[in-house]
Amino acid sequence: MFRPNQKCLIAKTTERDVHGDAVVGTPVEEGCAVLGLTSAAEFTNSNTQLAASQTRAQDLMITGRLMLTSKTIAALGDQITVARTVLKVVSLEPQFSTTGALDHFVCGGTPWV
Repeated sequence: MFRPNQKCLIAKTTERDVHGDAVVGTPVEEGCAVLGLTSAAEFTNSNTQLAASQTRAQDLMITGRLMLTSKTIAALGDQITVARTVLKVVSLEPQFSTTGALDHFVCGGTPWV
């Protein structure tokens, strides 16, 4: 049985603004557990073909995997904040107990931009 050991804030994406960016609602605090939060700066190749200076920009890549309770309000595209890291929900996988009951969800996240 899953027992949360962290607190996370989940904000539902309610609509889009005139620029097409997601508008989030009021965050709700839920219990969660962090399976992994990794961040790395990767160099892009887009500027190297165009610029004579051969300088490259850096992209910050953050990926996270969280366990959420079976009663979570999170859905694909929602915003989750945990450990001062803001993530966008890109996967939500249900996990079941040995008796077949829904135990928790494993959530995959990418950087919220």
